[in-house]
Amino acid sequence: MIKLLNITKSFNDESVLSDFSYHFYPDHKYLIFGESGIGKTTLLNIIMGLQKADKGSVLSNCNFSCSFQQTRLFEKYSVLENLKIINNKENLEEIIVQLLGKEFIDKPVFSLSGGQKQKVSIIRAIIANSDCVILDEPFNNLDEKNILQCLEFIMNNLKGRTLIISSHITEQLKKYDFITIKL
Repeated sequence: MIKLLNITKSFNDESVLSDFSYHFYPDHKYLIFGESGIGKTTLLNIIMGLQKADKGSVLSNCNFSCSFQQTRLFEKYSVLENLKIINNKENLEEIIVQLLGKEFIDKPVFSLSGGQKQKVSIIRAIIANSDCVILDEPFNNLDEKNILQCLEFIMNNLKGRTLIISSHITEQLKKYDFITIKL
């Protein structure tokens, strides 16, 4: 469980989050929705302990895996090598084929498009050993068909973990029973 208690965060005297409280329960799916610059990424960073709140507290017994807006991949490594850093599962090649295709297994990341890099980042977050998967704007650089493909992949591989997604996109998520938090 993740408990946020009276979280407040400001940048340059401009409030981004003000007295925000929320409980995230295990094995639930959450969508954090709101306009650009409203504080979605800041909230996720506070949840994961990557940023400190100015006031309030975060209580969590979770370990996290994350796909950031910037994919943060090793550009000179292949797709497979990037994933092996996180988890050396025997079926990594099968997982890559599910979301990208066989021809991407040994491709260096620098040769991928933005959408393909985003898919690698999503795979990396899903295969990591975690209690909670956080995906920050995971559908950037993806068209409708690829968003649906990624959602199916995420849902098929979540395996009882908590999922928190921040996104501008909501239409494709409607069929998956997300609990929506509007910032």
